[in-house]
Amino acid sequence: MLIDNFYKVLSSAHEDNEWHFEVVLPVSCHIYRGHFPEQPIAPGVCLIEMVRELSEQAIGRPLRITSITKCKFSALLLPSDTDVLQVNIRLLSSNDNEITIDASVCKQATTYTRMQAMLS
Repeated sequence: MLIDNFYKVLSSAHEDNEWHFEVVLPVSCHIYRGHFPEQPIAPGVCLIEMVRELSEQAIGRPLRITSITKCKFSALLLPSDTDVLQVNIRLLSSNDNEITIDASVCKQATTYTRMQAMLS
């Protein structure tokens, strides 16, 4: 799990089918030693895993990604340049075994990652 290592949750809120998390990315995380030591960049795969973990918190049960239907990394996420990020997760559909979400990782007007995924 990446929580409390790659990212820390400062707060969360829930309204209808939407969850909003405020998170920080500690620059001291060991992941940045390899990605990249001179200028740490948040790895895309870690952002996807963060969304999955926060989806588990939102839904209240273990989840795994079964498919990613859309995923766009639109800006480099430099932990040293960001303080608080917003992770927004919207539940698009749900049945007994599978959920579909739309999620974004952003700070003010900058969206770093946007994805739609199915999880079960």
